Amino acid sequence: MESAPYMHDGRFTNIEDVLDHYDHGVQLSSTLDPMMQYNVDYGLGLTEEDQADLIAFLHTLTDPVFLSNPAFSSPH
Repeated sequence: MESAPYMHDGRFTNIEDVLDHYDHGVQLSSTLDPMMQYNVDYGLGLTEEDQADLIAFLHTLTDPVFLSNPAFSSPH
């Protein structure tokens, strides 16, 4: 969760806003993935606990050793 801003256009500064968007902010459009069409009127139905659990899981995917390893830093 080290790569904010989120979404293709950088509109969200934190992961909570992304979850909120997918839970009840998705609008029907011609570019919407067909699998997301089913969530337009109802959202994902995530409870606060579901969101907290999902965020906790996403944090487990962050490797601070990798992120701070100079071998993978931007070239100077």
